[in-house]
Amino acid sequence: MSSELNSIVFNLLPGVYRDPSRIINDVASLRSTELGLRLHPRAEPLILNDGSSSNVLMLQGTLPMTYRGADYHIPIDLYVPPLYPARPPIIYVRPVPSMTINVNHSNVGQDGMVYMPYLHNWNADTHDLTELAACLSSIFGDDPPCYHRKAVTVDPTPPPPPPYPQPTGRPVNIPPPPYINPEINDARKRAEAISAATSEVRLAMKSLCDSTREDLRVELRDQKRLEAGKRRIDELLKEGEKQKAKLIAENVELAESTRTLEQWLAAVKEEQQQRQGQRYDDGDEGGVMTDLIAIPADTRSAQMLALSAESAAIDDCIYYLDMALVHRRLSLEVFLREVRRLTKRQSLAKAHLMMIKNTQTGGH
Repeated sequence: MSSELNSIVFNLLPGVYRDPSRIINDVASLRSTELGLRLHPRAEPLILNDGSSSNVLMLQGTLPMTYRGADYHIPIDLYVPPLYPARPPIIYVRPVPSMTINVNHSNVGQDGMVYMPYLHNWNADTHDLTELAACLSSIFGDDPPCYHRKAVTVDPTPPPPPPYPQPTGRPVNIPPPPYINPEINDARKRAEAISAATSEVRLAMKSLCDSTREDLRVELRDQKRLEAGKRRIDELLKEGEKQKAKLIAENVELAESTRTLEQWLAAVKEEQQQRQGQRYDDGDEGGVMTDLIAIPADTRSAQMLALSAESAAIDDCIYYLDMALVHRRLSLEVFLREVRRLTKRQSLAKAHLMMIKNTQTGGH
């Protein structure tokens, strides 16, 4: 069986099919079942949609079905098109001369061509010939596609009897009718045109769905990025508001600390003035005025006294700044700035004082 099929596909039909191994596997699987046991492979011409003819693989024989408890065999021709499995098979019911096609059949045309949902929804990845034969047998079992012709009588035509009655209930093998090349009539051309148009519309819809799906994927990705950016901006705005509120609070605290320090300096200055005035008021004429003792004798001595007093005053200021920082009346930033400024000034005063001292020592 497999050698005959291989010979037809590879020797009689070379280069016709893109995937000959798939065709051989599908046909072999079908013929290994009861449904395809009486289907025989052969190479026959097939009229394509563009009007050209091409030799293809055809399975010719009978397909079993069960109608009202009895087994029957329907003669069919199953063509495997060159684009199989991308395109579905083409099936014709071939009644023998003593039979005729059911005119009102919903799945078989007057030319014998089979139309069914399984062929319309054909998918190369999920559909195959075995399932196709099973669906076709089930459809024919519900509504036989052909029946025996009755002699013309005066009586009204009774309902058509089922094809191929078997009194014993056992299937009877009917030899396949001789192959007759199907005529290209208008109905067949119309059916082929409908099939081609349906395939083109299906491909166009699939392409449109794929492009739409890709566009949606890109839009969703961009939307997620925009939402993430919006969340980041909102977080930065909230953080900026917090920093602004913190700076305002620190500014208020700094202003309060500055006022406190100014008040303290004014109080210290006032107290010093009061003490100095009290010393002058309490002193007698015979007493020693301590402030008069420290009067410098020359300009350099006056400079040294002023610089020494400035350095000592800076030490006092740094001390009270330390106390203010400990009691949290000053912020660390203000404290460091003022200490740097006072330390720099004190260093200059000490350097100036050292220069005057060296000058006096060298002069003597």
